[in-house]
Amino acid sequence: MKHYISEWTTSVRKQTIKKTVFSLFTVVALQYSLQAQTTPKLQDPSNTFIVNKALDIDAGGGVIYFKDHELLQGQLFSQYFSITGLGAYDSMHLVETTHDSILADENSPTPNLTHNLYQQYYKGVPVEGALYTEHYEAIDGNVLSTSGFVVENLNLSVTPQVSESAALAIAKSYKEIEHLFQETAVGKLIIIPKTGVSEITAEDYVLAWQFTLIADTPHCNTNVYIDATTGSFIKEINNMHADNFNHLYYGRYWDLDTYEIASWLFASNYYLFANDNGRNIYTNKDYGLNYKTGAWDIKGMPMNSGSTSWHSNEQEATSSHYSATKAWDFFKNNPFNRNGISGWGNHIRVLSSYGFTDNLYESVGNEDYILVGTTGGSRLATHDLIGHEFTHGIINRTRPLPTERTSGAINESFADIFGFMVERYVFGSVQNWTIGEAVSTYRNMQFPTTTAIPSASYYLDNYWVTQNMTTVPTPSNDYVGIHKNSGVQNKWFYLLSMGGSQPIYINNVLQPTRTVSGIGIDKAARIAYYAMTNLTNYNAAKNTTFDAVRANTITAAKILYGYCSNEYIQTCRAWYAVNVGTSCDPCLIVPNWYSRNFPYQQVGDLMGTGLKERENQISNLRVFPNPASNKVKIVVEETNADLGNNQYDINIVTVDGKLVYSQTYNSLNNVELDIANLQAGVYFVQVKTATWTKNSKFVKQ
Repeated sequence: MKHYISEWTTSVRKQTIKKTVFSLFTVVALQYSLQAQTTPKLQDPSNTFIVNKALDIDAGGGVIYFKDHELLQGQLFSQYFSITGLGAYDSMHLVETTHDSILADENSPTPNLTHNLYQQYYKGVPVEGALYTEHYEAIDGNVLSTSGFVVENLNLSVTPQVSESAALAIAKSYKEIEHLFQETAVGKLIIIPKTGVSEITAEDYVLAWQFTLIADTPHCNTNVYIDATTGSFIKEINNMHADNFNHLYYGRYWDLDTYEIASWLFASNYYLFANDNGRNIYTNKDYGLNYKTGAWDIKGMPMNSGSTSWHSNEQEATSSHYSATKAWDFFKNNPFNRNGISGWGNHIRVLSSYGFTDNLYESVGNEDYILVGTTGGSRLATHDLIGHEFTHGIINRTRPLPTERTSGAINESFADIFGFMVERYVFGSVQNWTIGEAVSTYRNMQFPTTTAIPSASYYLDNYWVTQNMTTVPTPSNDYVGIHKNSGVQNKWFYLLSMGGSQPIYINNVLQPTRTVSGIGIDKAARIAYYAMTNLTNYNAAKNTTFDAVRANTITAAKILYGYCSNEYIQTCRAWYAVNVGTSCDPCLIVPNWYSRNFPYQQVGDLMGTGLKERENQISNLRVFPNPASNKVKIVVEETNADLGNNQYDINIVTVDGKLVYSQTYNSLNNVELDIANLQAGVYFVQVKTATWTKNSKFVKQ
């Protein structure tokens, strides 16, 4: 539930489209010339490393796209450490390596990327939000892009002047806590930006004690930060994700997943423990249970003796349990292929009789809890609300976004998106674009401003909650507008899925219409999920801005559907339609790693070579081997194009458009091209018929 956008920064965009990679770098470097730094920095195109090895830079979003085989995984923070802007006391620690689980659709090759996540340390102490990820091909370690932020020029002592025990006492006093579930709460030293500063620089970072306080009275699960030098309270971050809604039950279902145990001859008991189809969900109804430390076995679960027909028995528990199993099923099935919240099938604990007026996702150590609350006498066990909390758990286990300011708004929006998707999955079709509509609509993804508590429909509209670093996030200000501002990304998702336009006023002047052609719900969800679990990053100094999530969803669209694909273009246009960034028009097709395996869906000039893409009917045209020295073969894979009784014109063209080879073939079977006399460099291969054209790329050694 976090959200920072006071220092909203719009990425510098290309003003002139050039036709060569060299001229593209020249333009970008000129645009950033006034921002040149003495110390080389990531995302700074005046850095010679950037100019020589990168294809493009999205500075506001923290993303760098690299040329093919110019950077190997692990090199950036070892061999090239000096160009990152980090100093002698800084280090980057590899904390996690993950692999793509998302599966391909008919228009999307399987990405099969690996992601290394690094944490910055200064003098051995972690720096909050200083996370950086490299995304690379596992087969050869070729880095395709990087994303994230680091903090440069830190200069502070990491020796605490306030003891851990004294800091814990201050933290407990601030929360008015007498007894913790974890009385031996261990403090963690961390470097964080202090609050109350509008423009945070390296000088504004301080050493702090971080404590996770978990208690019943007051009910809390929160991180509290105490200045390790002065003993003053800095901030707290709530670890629970909450929503308030009314509830209606759906009616009768016949596929409740329960566990049967025979207790005596000819009799069995049935418990709310999901163990079919790989699920691992425990549901308990007893609020008196100490759910954080109590035993979660079948003895404490609701029981229906002797029959699988629960009817109205334990309806609150069965409804909560059923919706949780459906959320598990949605993420487990194609294309996401995710096994539970953790991804590894770890059990989830559902407390169906939570005694407050909201639903919560909560993590305690390695345990994931979904706590189902009550509003107006109705239990909040709907598919979209349980799916919402389930998604909070996935975010927490992959790319955590603190629940305040813009990062919180993005967090809430992702949870809304996949809460909607879970409901659609259960019913088999779109019922509505609303969240919590069982009694009354709380958020509307299609029309965010129309609900009782309106959400922003675009960045800086009249419902936008102004962001600045001096505002202290509290429950009373919705942690600085996390639910109201989530409407921006919700509207983005709707437009990307269904298409349409969004009227935008800037300084009370209506802007020209910004139109999006929808790519469909499933593709939009793939892009959102890929960005949510692999790319989205948190910048503690500026919080996570919509610039950053825009950059990451664009990267996801490129990875999943190709550079200059329709999906990529519409992802840009959907963000432009909610007043974030540019429309990415015109799209410059750059001969980079995106073009190796991805079909182009837009007719265009390939970097001035004169090669044109026509309707692509070949999913994959490869040149093998690549790189090559003497000969290359043409390999056609997964095609529905007519490859028989045709005439195939095969051309080889240099990057500057010079034709160096041309030959006509009657078949593409076993075509081998002699390239021994070509100079070393990058070349395009064009295969052309009367009905289709396809281009690929290879490197001559």
